[in-house]
Amino acid sequence: MDVQPRKSPRQARARATVDAIVEATTQVLLHEGYDRFTTARAAERAGVSIGSLYQYFPNKAALAAAVIDRCCDDFLAAFEQALAERRGATLTDCIQALIEVAFVSHHLAPELHRIVVELAPRIGVADRADDVSRAVAASI
Repeated sequence: MDVQPRKSPRQARARATVDAIVEATTQVLLHEGYDRFTTARAAERAGVSIGSLYQYFPNKAALAAAVIDRCCDDFLAAFEQALAERRGATLTDCIQALIEVAFVSHHLAPELHRIVVELAPRIGVADRADDVSRAVAASI
């Protein structure tokens, strides 16, 4: 299954369009689930034409993969920031910070985490979750 974006946005307006599409996709996935999700619903929710959506994403799996990538990137950034803020701190303080990141992140969007865990293998991007696990282990 092709989950690679067609092209990357270069200009600020194009990046804003892609961000709106990915955010809309997240909202539709959370509300309707993957099976009922369509590219048309994501485009409508984002306020863009279906043609604009297809400029960047070839299918709904590519949209879901973009949501998974964003979720993984956000989690890693929060995790790495928590560690960076505690450079030189005690091991106990670092562990506490990491636990807070994991629980706060999950608490804010548990359904999004569930979608990532369940959907990544289904659309063929389970390796992304593995990459996150390796990065977290390396940071620790």
